[in-house]
Amino acid sequence: MADKTKHLLEIAGMQITVLSSESREYMEALADTLDKRIREITTANRYISRAEAALLAALILMDERLHAELRTSELNSRFAEYGRVLDDAKRENDELRKLLGR
Repeated sequence: MADKTKHLLEIAGMQITVLSSESREYMEALADTLDKRIREITTANRYISRAEAALLAALILMDERLHAELRTSELNSRFAEYGRVLDDAKRENDELRKLLGR
């Protein structure tokens, strides 16, 4: 198991300590992304609480992640199908070469 480090992060004006094996730079990038989303939400709706904005930001980010996972799965399926088509074409090519005596 990788060593874990405490990271003090600031998100939406709140400080939070997170224990993670990820690098400081990675953790700060995560915090910055979440902070930016929360600021976008609170700027668009000044009546939303910080907690509501944080939950909405989390929902938006999870939605993006799930969509990306679905897209990745679709692309992996296509890639596998293209591999099968390529294998079939190679086999056919080999058979035709044998028939032609090459």
